Amino acid sequence: MKQVWYADDSSAVRSLAGVKKWWEYLQVCGPDFGYCPKPAKTILLIKDNSLMQSAQKIFKDDGIKITDKGGRLLGSVIGTIIQGTIH
Repeated sequence: MKQVWYADDSSAVRSLAGVKKWWEYLQVCGPDFGYCPKPAKTILLIKDNSLMQSAQKIFKDDGIKITDKGGRLLGSVIGTIIQGTIH
């Protein structure tokens, strides 16, 4: 798994099952280290729209946002940009 951490922000890249396992680990072990993941602030960026249905099924009870359009990661854009806005 590839991970990037900056202060209390984290990100990871892997298969959906791998990211799910990582997310569950962070939920259980993170608070012991002062890291408390917040599902409402968490975004799962799907690279391929064909994986959207699988992602929604795997993460259905986690309360995280799932998108294939893009967003911001530590102030930088990740995903696509159309007409100056993040999509």
